[in-house]
Amino acid sequence: MRISKIKSGLAAVAMAASMMMTSTVFAGGHEAAEDSGPVDIYKERSAAMKTLGGNIKTLSDMLFGQTEYDSAKALEAAQAMNAVASSDVAALFPEGTSEPPSEALPIIWEEWDEFEALLADFAASTAALEAAAADGTDTKAAVQGAFGAVGGNCQTCHKKFRKEES
Repeated sequence: MRISKIKSGLAAVAMAASMMMTSTVFAGGHEAAEDSGPVDIYKERSAAMKTLGGNIKTLSDMLFGQTEYDSAKALEAAQAMNAVASSDVAALFPEGTSEPPSEALPIIWEEWDEFEALLADFAASTAALEAAAADGTDTKAAVQGAFGAVGGNCQTCHKKFRKEES
């Protein structure tokens, strides 16, 4: 059991590192890189969202009593989320990548400035979450407060820029 948790933590760190490397490849806005097709972008974007979602679940389970709160695991999850959020997530949304299997709506590129502002808000909220998890004083309460802001940012962006689940 412990080894699988270590592996899952390492996988999150590896994904975050991969996301940071991706950001250097796609730096420069929302234009697609010439040598990377939509399929690769969908895979990278999906992997980033799954990393975020998995860590959100870990924190949610601990904060709402499904599992025991573990400050080291909470910090690990917050760090993994912040690593993804503080990378160039916008680069994972090059123009023209809203076709299936993507869940991105074309309005992203019509309202690019707002989309980037939401990504910046999300990055700020995950940085605050990581800081709360690292604080050590009444950590669970602080993490719970910061976690609410992260969830609110996810919801705001998904409501406007993501296709509804069927």
